[in-house]
Amino acid sequence: MEKKTTTTVSVNMILTLSAATYGQNRTINQNQFKIFLFTNFKDIAIGSATEYREIYGVRKYNMT
Repeated sequence: MEKKTTTTVSVNMILTLSAATYGQNRTINQNQFKIFLFTNFKDIAIGSATEYREIYGVRKYNMT
């Protein structure tokens, strides 16, 4: 059987990662938080906020 590895990431870790990635010192609301939950962290890390918004079609949020 294939062994499954589960990585647990706390809410604070996700919010810290996302805030650091975008260089923004601001509160991330619940709707924005959902975006990070369903996004590959590697994609967030390698791209700028503008690229991220264009790739994933996230135009509702000001991430530039």
